[in-house]
Amino acid sequence: MVATKFLLKRALISLLLLVIASFVVFAGIRASVDPTARLRTSKDQNAVPREKIRLHLNENIFKQYGRWVGELKSFNLGKGDIDRELVTTKLSRGIKNTFELVIWGMIVAGLLGIAFGVIAAINRNNFWDFTFSGFSFLGAALPTFFFGYVLIDIFTTYLPDLFTNHLPHFLSSISNIFGSPGNARFKIDSNIGGHFGRASDGSFTLDSFITYIRNLTMPVMVLAIQLISTWSRYQRSSMIEALQSDYNRTALAKGMSKKRVYMKHAFRNAQLPMITIIALDLGALMGGLIVTEFIFSLKGMGFVFINALSAGDATTLTGWTMLVALFVVSANFFADLLYTVIDPRIRT
Repeated sequence: MVATKFLLKRALISLLLLVIASFVVFAGIRASVDPTARLRTSKDQNAVPREKIRLHLNENIFKQYGRWVGELKSFNLGKGDIDRELVTTKLSRGIKNTFELVIWGMIVAGLLGIAFGVIAAINRNNFWDFTFSGFSFLGAALPTFFFGYVLIDIFTTYLPDLFTNHLPHFLSSISNIFGSPGNARFKIDSNIGGHFGRASDGSFTLDSFITYIRNLTMPVMVLAIQLISTWSRYQRSSMIEALQSDYNRTALAKGMSKKRVYMKHAFRNAQLPMITIIALDLGALMGGLIVTEFIFSLKGMGFVFINALSAGDATTLTGWTMLVALFVVSANFFADLLYTVIDPRIRT
């Protein structure tokens, strides 16, 4: 009963936040982005006034906001100010690539980042702790664009050349994975090969899945290295705090095995801060990895944002920002839901 009240309260707060955020976002974008800027050099003196009337920019901000909210009732975010394409169509097209990149990147980062943090905490101030901590600091220090271009050079030039020309003949068959110099199989392509490994016709084959993996390997690595460096440090500090708690030290003093204390008691309690961090990152990342998507030519949410910003498309920017806000709020609500599962005290 307590957990239900807790979740209901969080749901109402989340809804209120979305309502407030919607007006702030709408008003802020309308005040800072001018869709008529491109027409100010036109010889037609009526071009700007005519465009303002078409976009209802001559109305006050409250009427504009009310008109926009009215369209939301039919799950419609309006049409782009410039190309007149439905904003929902643009966002649904971009979110597919971003979603798959984020999901695979978070799975890899979750497995490695949490494992590195736990190992570093258990082996505090020794070789493994220094190794994994150094790795996390290195990952955090690497600029995304630099690491992305390094991977491009490695996978499209160095490895194909290595396996084709510099290894014994019995190992040269591995070159089939990478291709040959100048014809690398790891692609930088806006088409990632069909969603979740499906071919363009919707069928799922081994070749389509291999193409999918090749096209996502590099961007997933770029995303994962950034997340691992952050999550491993949070996991380490949370795990150390849990291990130093009185109940865990008492359990060890009474003879309980270290493995049981580490994994059953300390690890579970150390996940509460991690849930918050992962939820926040999930919501933010769904807005698009602008640098990563630019480097690897992925037409995701970041691509939609850059195009809308450069064109001065306020309606698309508003829809994009509200969708990101929805992801962030929803991810936080999901984290609250997980709290009730992991921490029994919330249910009592």
